[in-house]
Amino acid sequence: MGARRLPAWLAILLALVPLAAAGGTGAGGDPVVRVPVAGTGAAARDAALRRALAMALVRRTGDRTVTEREAVGAALARAAAYVRAYRYLREPPPSAGKTAGAAQPAAEAPSLVLEVRLDGEALERLVAGLGLAVWPRPAPALLAWVVVDEGGRRTLLTDAASATFAAPMREAAAARGIPLLLPLGDVEDLARVEVGDVWGGFWDRVLAASDRYGPAAVLLGRVRATRGGVWQGRWAVRVGEGAPVAWEAETPALDAQLAAAVDTAVDVMAARLTRPPQALPEGAVVVLVEGVDGLEAYARVLEALGRLPGVTSLQVAAAEGTRLRLQVQARGGRPALAEALAGADLLEPVAETPPAAGVDLHLRLRP
Repeated sequence: MGARRLPAWLAILLALVPLAAAGGTGAGGDPVVRVPVAGTGAAARDAALRRALAMALVRRTGDRTVTEREAVGAALARAAAYVRAYRYLREPPPSAGKTAGAAQPAAEAPSLVLEVRLDGEALERLVAGLGLAVWPRPAPALLAWVVVDEGGRRTLLTDAASATFAAPMREAAAARGIPLLLPLGDVEDLARVEVGDVWGGFWDRVLAASDRYGPAAVLLGRVRATRGGVWQGRWAVRVGEGAPVAWEAETPALDAQLAAAVDTAVDVMAARLTRPPQALPEGAVVVLVEGVDGLEAYARVLEALGRLPGVTSLQVAAAEGTRLRLQVQARGGRPALAEALAGADLLEPVAETPPAAGVDLHLRLRP
């Protein structure tokens, strides 16, 4: 049988437009994320799923701006493709944890949250397909030596005695995917470092006391309240054997000062410690698309497929009527390409039994 001739409009476009597209596993458990949800309707649920995927990507990469990338935004639009399961939960309001005897506001209803279990393998394929740098496993730890001066009284924040102060720091670190450590403040610590050493920024003594904790980075901070109620902080972070990176900050509240310091420290850590994941092996995927009825439709198909994460090239194999057969090179092969297509706006899967001979993915171009 002779080769089928391409339609004239397709032959012309093939001569003018190069068919190429840019696109980038690791093992690990399925991330579980809890996010507030406005209700149990589909719109509220889908918005919560997008937030859950965004949080998981920030944790995996350590990059708090990762969701601003266009390709990541496209993945968030089809967040459901990366979800294994979810359930609705009721969490007590923050006031429920206040101590007895404190003034209590009017009773608040429990908050509705969505607990989302993401597909860890699919998430790894996504970050690899996008070429995002990620934390090594296990994630590196940040050890924080912080002294807070309140009215001339200086206190070293320790693991056991500083739960209130530590909470915003731990939350900030967890949101970026790393553990935060505070010194135990036990006899061994006190034999090596004093409050004055931390306040004065004596790195040699602080680093000697840090060895027992095995952190990837050490954060050194001194924070004090001014008469105007502003909290001033002087901070420095040292990653590995590198030189310390120092900065100063002012905030209206202590918890904001502590959380912001952790965020800045993690920015430095992420720049030095994250690495691109191992590239997924490329695989050829034969894609059959229906509903391609002209030049505009053809261009829409190429754009939709070419912008998917992990796609490195496209080649038209055949065209007959409104059917277009393409060979797509994609990192991760058919599974990764199918995940990337899930929830796509322009292309939808065609269910067929059995599938067309030699076709890996059968799609239809939406009107």
